[in-house]
Amino acid sequence: MSASKTATAQPRHLGGRAAAVAAVAMILPMSALPAHAAAPLRAGGYYQEPKEYDVSDEFDPECPGLDLTVTQHASGVDSLRNVIGSGGQAFLLKDRGRFKEVWTDNATGRVLFTLKGRNVVKEVSVRRVSVAAVPDRFVPEDGIVGPVFEFTAYQTGADVMRDGSGQLLAYQGGREVFKNLFDTLGDSKPGGESLRFRTTKVIGPHPLADEDFCQIAATQAAAP
Repeated sequence: MSASKTATAQPRHLGGRAAAVAAVAMILPMSALPAHAAAPLRAGGYYQEPKEYDVSDEFDPECPGLDLTVTQHASGVDSLRNVIGSGGQAFLLKDRGRFKEVWTDNATGRVLFTLKGRNVVKEVSVRRVSVAAVPDRFVPEDGIVGPVFEFTAYQTGADVMRDGSGQLLAYQGGREVFKNLFDTLGDSKPGGESLRFRTTKVIGPHPLADEDFCQIAATQAAAP
């Protein structure tokens, strides 16, 4: 879940602080916006003015057959704007940040690979979508609270993956466009539940988009 009410991507790092790392964005089948979605709403004043963040975390990626630790660090500046006409339920995120992710084999203490990037994520528009217009396949078991909005966001930047010795494994950069159908839960606070996330456009090389990071780790762990 992203810092705003969009979960612009299913981000890898730090609870959604940086909204979308292209390497692991969850790409779902594209489908058209429901025909009766309202016209785009406009951004208003700040809900949260630009604010610096600097956060770290670590976790077990639970890769089969491997004992790994992933450490993460992200820093940058983000802000949230109110959306005029949303009744205080929707917010637009702008995030300018950098991140670093280190995958370590606990059995040997060896760094298998690192992923570093600089990205700007900006949610540029939002439309109200009636609950009745949400396709049944996107409705969770416990139903929809609402109101529901579809957000559009751009991410620009570059990510670099290197092995433990510093050799380049992959580079990706350019722009991605994301859309997210989102249940804001009606609580007038950032956060909510993503009903459907999709990548609608990719400009530039993004070789990691469909990669299994556990498989990359296994390959690196088996290397001499």
